[in-house]
Amino acid sequence: ALLARFPLEESFFAAGKTQIDALVEANRVQEEEKGEAQQATRDRDAALDALDAWLDDYRAVAEIALQSAPQLLESLQFGTIP
Repeated sequence: ALLARFPLEESFFAAGKTQIDALVEANRVQEEEKGEAQQATRDRDAALDALDAWLDDYRAVAEIALQSAPQLLESLQFGTIP
């Protein structure tokens, strides 16, 4: 009696398989995009680390080069220079 509610025909199963296939594909795409987003975050973080390192070097050189002109050093907005 419970099975009577469901059409046990090949088209019923084919439609179910189509829906499952679509779900599997959607999940695959989501996982791929999630991986791409994680890689983009790693790339961004690496670029920011490289920029921080460059700015540290730039500041060190600027402090030496502008030692006799503290107002110019302040114009670079590095904050208070000891």
